[in-house]
Amino acid sequence: GDQVLANTILRMRDIMLHYEFHSAVADGDIGRAMNVMAVWTFTFCRCGKSKYTNELLELACNFEYKYSDELKQAVLNDWLCNLTGHKGRWFPMDLMMEHNINLLK
Repeated sequence: GDQVLANTILRMRDIMLHYEFHSAVADGDIGRAMNVMAVWTFTFCRCGKSKYTNELLELACNFEYKYSDELKQAVLNDWLCNLTGHKGRWFPMDLMMEHNINLLK
């Protein structure tokens, strides 16, 4: 087969997933972002990134089997923030924390 074509198709798929993830975060849609992370779990597993794989699997299992409904809702509500109140301006809460830490240094 055509290996270059196969690699190009895989690269395009990965780019679309990355774009979908960033669009979901910007829109404040954590459900869409989690769907992409589910796909990424297998991608990380396939390429030998065991720490990322373990973190995403643990998160998925906690949501499915361990977290109460209240805890699930709390985690989902605190994952993203929008300080401007404008549409499409959401970003991850941990990124905001990193930004604040850099401002303090």
